[in-house]
Amino acid sequence: MLSFLFRPAIALMERLSTTRKIALIGAVFVLPIAYLTWASFSDHTENIEFARRELIGTKYLQPVLSLMKHIQQHRGAVAGLKGGDASFAQMVPQKQEEISEDVRQIDENERQYGALLKTGEQWQAIKSDWQNLQQRLQSLSVTESFEQHSDLVVCVPLMVGECNQKESNS
Repeated sequence: MLSFLFRPAIALMERLSTTRKIALIGAVFVLPIAYLTWASFSDHTENIEFARRELIGTKYLQPVLSLMKHIQQHRGAVAGLKGGDASFAQMVPQKQEEISEDVRQIDENERQYGALLKTGEQWQAIKSDWQNLQQRLQSLSVTESFEQHSDLVVCVPLMVGECNQKESNS
């Protein structure tokens, strides 16, 4: 029964010269090796590209983390000032300046890496939320100010667009 399965291959091999037999056997082994080489190269290229994006992401995140910290500090200073402690009067504008510098650095990173990291929409929404908070800051109660600062603190490291929708739905 096995001879029936191999009969076409045996007939082909009997017709070929020794050189062609060797070439056929070589091709049978070269094709899978070539495919595995290509697959391995492709996988390594993807891993290298992923690592490159991770390195860019860590550079992008440095001012983002600084922004998050300064928003937290601004939240505390505003709460203290609205709570009646005048010693926070100088700290609020200082934190606003630090946040402005963080925003400038993130804008620069966004220009360089935003397309690759796909953070443009989220960053613009967070920046808009910060500007809106600054404009309304005087009219907000301590609790409202604290909540809106806290919403920003949560949204900044996540760069999640849904954070804005939460605020606009309420």
